[in-house]
Amino acid sequence: MLLIKKKYTYLLSIRLHLPLISAGLLLSPYFLSAQIVQQQSEKFSINLKNTSLFTVLETLQKRTDYRFFYDRKAAKKFRIEQLKLANITLNEILDYLKDNYPIAFQLQQHEVTVQIEHPEIASIKQELLGKTKEKVKDLNSGNRSSTLDEVSIHSTVLNGSIEGFYKNQKLRTAMSNGISAAQTQGSPYHDAALLLKRISGLQLLNNKFAIIRGLGDRYNNFELNGATLPSSEPNQRNFSFDLIPSFLIDYIIVIKTGQADQTSEFTGGLVQIMTKDIPGENFTSLGIETGMNSRTTGKSFISLGRSAKNYLGFGDTRVEKPYGMSFSEYDILQPQLDNPQNIKQRQQAASFLSTIPNNWMMHRYIAEPIRNYQLQFGRTIPLGTKRMGLIASVNYRNEQDADQHDQYYPTIQDYKGTDYSFTSTWGSSLNLAYVASQNKVSFKNTYKRSFNDLLYGFNGRDILNNAEVNNYTNTVIISQLYQSTLSGEHTFGLNGLEFKWQGSLSHLDREQPFKIMDRRKTGNPNQPEEYYDYYFNDRQASLGSLYYSDLKERLYSWSASLQVPLRLFNMQQKIKAGYLGTYRKAVFDANLYRIKTLPQASGNLVNFSGFAYNEVYNQTNFANSMLYLYPISGSGKDVSGNLSGLGYSGFQQLNTWYGMIDLQFPNGFRLNSGMRSELNNQQVSSYNPAMKTDAMTRLNKWDWLPSMNLVYALNSKVNIRGAWYKTVARPDLRELSYFDYFDPLLMRSISGSHLKGTAVYNYDLRYEYYPGAGEILSASLFYKKFQNPIELQLLASTGKPAYRYLNLKEAEDVGLEIEFRKSATFVASNYIFFKQLYFSGSLTWLKGRVQLDQSMDSTGTNHKRDRPLYGQSPYIINSGLEYTGKKFGLNLFYNRYGKRIIYAASSMSENEYESPRDMADLQFSCKLFKQKRAELKVNVINLLNQTLFTYKNQYGPAQSAYTERSPSIQDAPGVSYQLTEGQADPKGSNYNSAYDVVTGRKRSGTTCSIHLSYRL
Repeated sequence: MLLIKKKYTYLLSIRLHLPLISAGLLLSPYFLSAQIVQQQSEKFSINLKNTSLFTVLETLQKRTDYRFFYDRKAAKKFRIEQLKLANITLNEILDYLKDNYPIAFQLQQHEVTVQIEHPEIASIKQELLGKTKEKVKDLNSGNRSSTLDEVSIHSTVLNGSIEGFYKNQKLRTAMSNGISAAQTQGSPYHDAALLLKRISGLQLLNNKFAIIRGLGDRYNNFELNGATLPSSEPNQRNFSFDLIPSFLIDYIIVIKTGQADQTSEFTGGLVQIMTKDIPGENFTSLGIETGMNSRTTGKSFISLGRSAKNYLGFGDTRVEKPYGMSFSEYDILQPQLDNPQNIKQRQQAASFLSTIPNNWMMHRYIAEPIRNYQLQFGRTIPLGTKRMGLIASVNYRNEQDADQHDQYYPTIQDYKGTDYSFTSTWGSSLNLAYVASQNKVSFKNTYKRSFNDLLYGFNGRDILNNAEVNNYTNTVIISQLYQSTLSGEHTFGLNGLEFKWQGSLSHLDREQPFKIMDRRKTGNPNQPEEYYDYYFNDRQASLGSLYYSDLKERLYSWSASLQVPLRLFNMQQKIKAGYLGTYRKAVFDANLYRIKTLPQASGNLVNFSGFAYNEVYNQTNFANSMLYLYPISGSGKDVSGNLSGLGYSGFQQLNTWYGMIDLQFPNGFRLNSGMRSELNNQQVSSYNPAMKTDAMTRLNKWDWLPSMNLVYALNSKVNIRGAWYKTVARPDLRELSYFDYFDPLLMRSISGSHLKGTAVYNYDLRYEYYPGAGEILSASLFYKKFQNPIELQLLASTGKPAYRYLNLKEAEDVGLEIEFRKSATFVASNYIFFKQLYFSGSLTWLKGRVQLDQSMDSTGTNHKRDRPLYGQSPYIINSGLEYTGKKFGLNLFYNRYGKRIIYAASSMSENEYESPRDMADLQFSCKLFKQKRAELKVNVINLLNQTLFTYKNQYGPAQSAYTERSPSIQDAPGVSYQLTEGQADPKGSNYNSAYDVVTGRKRSGTTCSIHLSYRL
């Protein structure tokens, strides 16, 4: 019997691959996710007579978005007399074939093996067992029958639906979380940053930077369609996710454990944003959105002016650099301007400075409503058994906000202000794909452009300089991101040898001109109310300055991998090897100038006291040599005569080789283990203002990075996972430079230093339970050990605060993650309403400690601190309520995180914390018309509108028992002094209004919008 079975049994492997995603902006979730969910549940009819399994599979491939790879000869030999099914889904068709024919499905990673028995064998079994049908046992699953629920369909359809997304998560060897296309559609968020709030263990910093498991900056990495994204910020290694509109996203995966074929430069998580290349059907869709903000829309809005170009995402003459000479040429000329006798040099400088745009006067507008427009186009072109797909899209958004922004720094400043932000963004994408049998090639292109004009108007007291101020800072950021990726995947032979390759380029350009206008009152009672003085005789950037910067970053990558299948333990195993090369180049030009007065022919300086600010800051005074620009560093150092500017230039070249094995064992274990070898070469050139000379920093290191992921399938619904892996966190090019960056909103300078790379040893343990389709319950434990972690630290100073990136000696994290998603069928399983209602949530708890390097800790002999790394919260809570009916939908999301250090220090009382707050968002949706081609969505963002505030564990001016800035917490263990009785805050580092000082307040208002979409 066994010999006959071997003779007549055919195995054919049906591979349903996820289209390998490259670069490109894609379909709006408003349409794409709806299309993907529809594709899984779409019903159609099939009527075939006297046919073969080959014909059936070819028919299904043409009617769906699935890709089928199989042994055609074996499929053609298997005959089906008649297949007549009406109004049935694809899953139901496959179930029917399995139940009515001698076919069984064998689970392999990203594969479905169909075991076909010859009719003669089926007849013998029927006679011996007395059964009309025989379900074939899965040879590699013990006594468990293989069912369709165990099938891994690695495709866009899988990740598009919530059920399929969890199925893929279950089968992935690395631990992960994420959000499916169906969930992106059912959210009220307009950019990728806000979508990330829904993922377990994630939170946002400034509503645009991702923090994963409490880790931010260099401890995370980001990919768009498999290609690494460049850093969007000139002063830190990070990516601003608000650059990516949510409607272009298919799904997001956050990988949380290392694997040899993934980048090693992450510790918190690897964010993979995916888009789609081949639509399931032809479509054209339109979308329009409008909305209002409770603090802004229809109210007074302050700006330095705007033009039609700003609405389109472009700058204009108001933000251009002065022309006629370069800044380097001006810097050579500048030291000669103090002497009134150097008439020729003054004329040359005045001619140059007179071209500074005359854009200093504030204008009052009425804030306009939100505007958002979307157009998407998709086509699938059948070419026999081959297919070509095209998706193109364009999106435009304009938004105006006026957010509360108050700043207090003990003994330094006390300001009340408002951030007036005018933002125009538009993006486009063009994605092409060609699928032929066992080959696929994709070409994806994404472009995003953004114009942001932020005016921070503030008034209050400059405590350090003993004056009342009424000032503004104006920062304009014009950025554009272009990414293009060409990739291919090819399968050879009956065994499924896989070869994949990819090449990508990313271009990021970011211009940032800013200006600070300063006017102040000295408190003279004899002066009128609107009488102001102007200080021009020092080097403080915050007292009046101009700044121009331009970041150009280019990132190129190329990769290839080969995956070889083999049989071991009578199961499918895989060996994979590959190479990845990346080259990154960044040039950051920065010029910061203090606005100062020039001595006149009489030898006296011009006295502008009592003048209106626009009569002081204007082209005329620069043209008449009354005002000029004096070059300074971000911290106010004199850099006159520096010919290299204040930016940096550098490159990073990374060559990576890796090998790994993916083994499955008959007892339910699966092991993925490998080694990754990375040769890193970084070089940065910058000006050191302290030494007044150019400095070169080099970093060359070869890292060996092992990884191991072990999965035990306790049964078809439960996985137990364990992982051990080593990762690295390399300093960014900017952090290796000596560049001194001045942040005009914080009024603080940030600098780098010669940093060492961080090595991180990671351990993870996870329990996963998948009770039903689209449901999950998981619990994870993790431990991380950091060597030489990098942290942004406050430098000890009695003046204005300054920050620097520094290496700590070591740090540790231990944490717990719990996630669940459950339908409401436990209330009443027979009602369709409860089947369409889901509860979801996640909790992350974290405990950390750090140990400072002795050289940076002057507080005592014990350099350990009972606190986590900056940016980490002790807990993160995400929860949601989701209802998706045939016509109506409702989504409610809640988020809260614990206090986190936004700026660290060696003294515990100098740590600056961001306080916890509750956030909630709501969306209501309704499908319109008979064919439900239109959909109306009502979104409410920041429903609770709580104030975000920052604080320090120090006494403020309101607490009279102790002098201002006295600590309310012990600065360090083991120091010689102790706090007096009653001085210590009983809540420790948690906020206590009786002991702690509030250093900042922000409030952004509630945003309500209406979005209407129509599918042609």
